[in-house]
Amino acid sequence: MLCVGDLGGRFLTAGLHPDFRTINTFRLRHGEALANLFVQSVRLCQGAGMVSLGVVAIDGSKVAANASKRKAMSYSRMVRAEEYLRLHIAEIQRRSNAADAQEDSLFGKDNTGFDLPKELKFHETRLAKILEAKKQLEAEARQAAEAKVAAHKAKQSGNDDSKPKGGRKPKEPEDPEKAVPKDSAQRGFTDPDSFIMKSGNGEWVQGYNAQAAVDGANQILCRL
Repeated sequence: MLCVGDLGGRFLTAGLHPDFRTINTFRLRHGEALANLFVQSVRLCQGAGMVSLGVVAIDGSKVAANASKRKAMSYSRMVRAEEYLRLHIAEIQRRSNAADAQEDSLFGKDNTGFDLPKELKFHETRLAKILEAKKQLEAEARQAAEAKVAAHKAKQSGNDDSKPKGGRKPKEPEDPEKAVPKDSAQRGFTDPDSFIMKSGNGEWVQGYNAQAAVDGANQILCRL
């Protein structure tokens, strides 16, 4: 980034180092104003005969995140990793307790030379991160199920004219309390908002899909 490695860029930003989080925070804070700005811009372009909205093209560009795809994990892999780490930690604790008891018998209980193995600390830290990511995916699955239930109830409460005539009875939505993430649902540990996706050159990257919609006549940007 120029605001980090370029002297002129650092001068213009007064020593500040804005990154993608800064831009996203600005977007979230001023989302309503930015939406109105797009509407005003498109209207001006329509008045100038540059936009018809008859043909709109939507495309996305894969933008790599400042994170490694090796630091992301799918839900199914989280479940397997949790089971493995719990068994591994239990085994390390068993061996540690046995070694501790042996040292107590040799050197006395007041000896402070024994410490927890570094391997145990590493696995406990990793397990905590996996459990937190797993919890977030499960919360998202419940929220999605709750949204489907709310939409189903709203549809059922409509008048008779809004209900389809004939055909199969609409499927009851899943109970939110029983909802679980898909096996392929993923979460990154360094940048949870990014995802593993295939770029235009066929490579898999940990990043974002920045989408834009443009009018077919003059490529006027209509939406980000």
